[in-house]
Amino acid sequence: MVAIPGTNSVMCKLCGFTSKLKSTTKRHVIANHTNIRYPCQICPKMNPLDFARLIPGTSNYACRICGYNAQRRKDVTKHAIAKHTNIRFPCQYCDKTWTAESTRVIHYKKVHKLEVTAPQIREMIELERNNY
Repeated sequence: MVAIPGTNSVMCKLCGFTSKLKSTTKRHVIANHTNIRYPCQICPKMNPLDFARLIPGTSNYACRICGYNAQRRKDVTKHAIAKHTNIRFPCQYCDKTWTAESTRVIHYKKVHKLEVTAPQIREMIELERNNY
C-alpha cells in the first residue's frame, strides 16, 4: 500500500486500487492478492471474504455469485449466505429455521423468552450435539 501524496487516499501497489481508508485497501490486498483466508465462523468450508468483492471505482460491494450489490460488505455476505448456500440457523426448541443468525436471536427472545446472544445459542446447540 502506498499513500498518494496530496490526497487522503491509499493505493494498492499491485493493481492501482485506491481508497480513502487504509483498512479498505488492506482488505482489498488480502482478498485479491494473497492466499490468506480467514475461516468462516459458520462452517469450515466457506470464506466470507470470497462472497463479496469491491466494485472498482465505487465504494459498493458485489456478490461474486450473482452480482447483487450493496454499500456494506456484510450486507452482501448476508445475501450470499441466504441465497446461495444451504446454511440455515435452526431453533433448538421448535422446527423453525432462518437464513440469518440475528433473526434466530430475535425469535429466541420473543417466542421462547430467552435473553441470549448468537454465540450463546451456538454454544447451547454445540453442547446439545455433544450430549447425543
